[in-house]
Amino acid sequence: MAEPVFELRSFIKDADAIIICTPEYAYGVPGQLKNALDWTVSSGSFSGKPTALITASTGGENAHPALIKLLGAIDVNLSESTTLLISFIRSKMDPAGNIIDAETERKLKDLFDTLLRRIELT
Repeated sequence: MAEPVFELRSFIKDADAIIICTPEYAYGVPGQLKNALDWTVSSGSFSGKPTALITASTGGENAHPALIKLLGAIDVNLSESTTLLISFIRSKMDPAGNIIDAETERKLKDLFDTLLRRIELT
């Protein structure tokens, strides 16, 4: 197995938490993200790890549930309160990339507050 795979697994294992933020690509999970997650399946590096999943895309309704299922298969510590689907993300950001939609900003704050509480509990 290649050294970058061992490094990825080690980084995940040593992290206090993991935040995955991704778009949907061609109605699914981006290939690079799927491949990276696949490399962790047999390692247990994600097992019980507090994790947040944010799918921010034009739609996202395909990739988001697929990622939730995949993350369940690798035993992450994920719940509804640490997942967020942000559809039509470009309409909720200014040209500099700042969130300008109050509801999206509140949901992100709630997600990160929950993730921080999960870190404190581990």
